[in-house]
Amino acid sequence: MWRGRIAGASLASMGKRRIPLKGSTDPIDSLLAKPIEAETDLHGLDARSAEMKLESFLQRMAHMKPGTVVRIITGRGNRSESGPVLKPLVWDLLDGRLARHVERYTMETGGGAYLIKVR
Repeated sequence: MWRGRIAGASLASMGKRRIPLKGSTDPIDSLLAKPIEAETDLHGLDARSAEMKLESFLQRMAHMKPGTVVRIITGRGNRSESGPVLKPLVWDLLDGRLARHVERYTMETGGGAYLIKVR
C-alpha cells in the first residue's frame, strides 16, 4: 500500500537531479549583480595613458564613492596585432600598484571590461 509520504520519499530517492544554488556570498556573482556607478573607457589609449587614466579614475572613485562598483572598459584585444595589451595591463595594476583602491574585481561577461568594487 502506497502512502503519500512514502511515495514522496521514493520519488526523491530516484535520482532527481538538483541544480546546486550558488551562495550569495560568492564575490564574482555579487559583483556582476550590483549596479555600476561609473565607468571609464581605455580603448584606443597606449599603455602609459591607460595606466594614468585608470589610476586617476580609481583614486577619484575611492575618495568620492568607496564601496561602489565601477566598470573599466578595455576591449577584448581581438584587433591588436600582438594580442591584448590593455586587459593584462589592467589586471597587473589591479593586483599590484592600484590594489589599495580595489576591494575585489572580476571580468565582465564577454571579457571586454572589468568590474571593480572600489575600496
